[in-house]
Amino acid sequence: MASMATVSCCRRPLGFTEYFFALTTELNIPYSLAYTWQLESKSPLSVDLIHQAAALLQETMPLLRLCVVKEMDGKYFFELKDTVTVPLEVSNETDWRKEQDEMMKVVYNLKTGPLWKMRFLPTVCRESALGDTRKEGNPYTYAVIFGIDHVLTDGFTNMSICRQFLKILNGLIDGGQPDKTPHTKIDPSLVDLMPQSEKAFGWMDYVVVGKFIWNTMFSKPKPNIFAVRYPLVDTYPSHTFSISTDGLSKEETKLLRKMCKLQQTTVNGAFTAAASTATAWMIYGRNKPQGDIQENTVAVEQTVNMRRFCETEEGKNALGVLFLSTLIPVTLSPSNDNPKSLWDAARSTSSQMHTIFENGDLLKQLRLANYFVQKMKAKDLRSNMKISAEQRCFAISNMGDCSGILSGTGDHVQVTDVARSANLLEGQSVVHFVHSLQGRLRYNLSYNARRFTQEEANRYASWTLELLRSLISNIDGTAV
Repeated sequence: MASMATVSCCRRPLGFTEYFFALTTELNIPYSLAYTWQLESKSPLSVDLIHQAAALLQETMPLLRLCVVKEMDGKYFFELKDTVTVPLEVSNETDWRKEQDEMMKVVYNLKTGPLWKMRFLPTVCRESALGDTRKEGNPYTYAVIFGIDHVLTDGFTNMSICRQFLKILNGLIDGGQPDKTPHTKIDPSLVDLMPQSEKAFGWMDYVVVGKFIWNTMFSKPKPNIFAVRYPLVDTYPSHTFSISTDGLSKEETKLLRKMCKLQQTTVNGAFTAAASTATAWMIYGRNKPQGDIQENTVAVEQTVNMRRFCETEEGKNALGVLFLSTLIPVTLSPSNDNPKSLWDAARSTSSQMHTIFENGDLLKQLRLANYFVQKMKAKDLRSNMKISAEQRCFAISNMGDCSGILSGTGDHVQVTDVARSANLLEGQSVVHFVHSLQGRLRYNLSYNARRFTQEEANRYASWTLELLRSLISNIDGTAV
């Protein structure tokens, strides 16, 4: 494979989120991300063309040339590599889902890099050459599996990488001369991009720190009911797998957005309500009488893109790990499966999220997380992760509408679908991945194979979509 030209070296300290993911990788608990980009092209794409695009992608995005250096004093830094090979592989696999699951298992070497990998599945191209039934004028379809260590990126950044790859690929097909100027800028960490007024610790922050230390020393938190119902099975391998669904159609997505507006809530609120009731069905059973069940309030993890709080354009468009997870209490009840109950739950979630945004609670959480994580040692991390995973019922990563960020990249090749997944941290149960693309709501579920069978995970994802579709109606159940 090709190698890159030498560039000037630069470095910066890891932010607290990056430091956390570096520690997990050191403990052999990698948090690897895997994205599948479904490509449609007007002409066949060769392996050489994909390799050239991948090499240029690496040259134009310094993020992809970073490694992690640990100094003698224990501090961690990102360092830009002088020379990096292009980590492109070609796969003969015809099922991209298998490749995506395999990509989640990759453990990256923080010291040497590269901390990302790409697999190209050109099977359709070869089949076309053999004279398949592809009609003239129909696009050629391919899959690219993009994997990366979470220490480098979040969802917004990964979509930005996809956009850059498309721009480069379309530019090469157009015959233009690619810009080979080496780029060496590394964006600041999350904490450095936040408003200066929000960085200073106040007396209330110290009160929260004291309470946390007290609870850590003298109280033992109980696991949530989902973790109790589906305990970790130590005899099973610690693997994460992904359930890929069809999501919602364009018409269904349009109706859901319309109903959310009428019900004064958000798509994220509606999805959280559907996932919560599906979780209750998984715990209690779908048809169990409500009188036999005690409702439970659990913590649901919501991922927030913190760029919304940046005051500069540099911050709003910065690449790297710029997200924060916050916990929202939701009630689990299998009888909350009617539109009225689901909409009530959706409004509750969206209202809580709105309050968190307006009150600056996330910036406070950011200060506290920065304080705690920076003081964390590798030996304490594993036990803290287990406790944290037991307390969180499930997680939702909702990126909203991604159509804008992937638009305007060229006329020859486009991405028609994106599937997202992540290798779960130790003990974590499930993560629901949601986003919209080209007018369709897309949904994937990453699940812990030590807690769920594939059949159970399929049922869970199917029930979540079924409940979400039930909201595409009026309160009385009639179609919109």
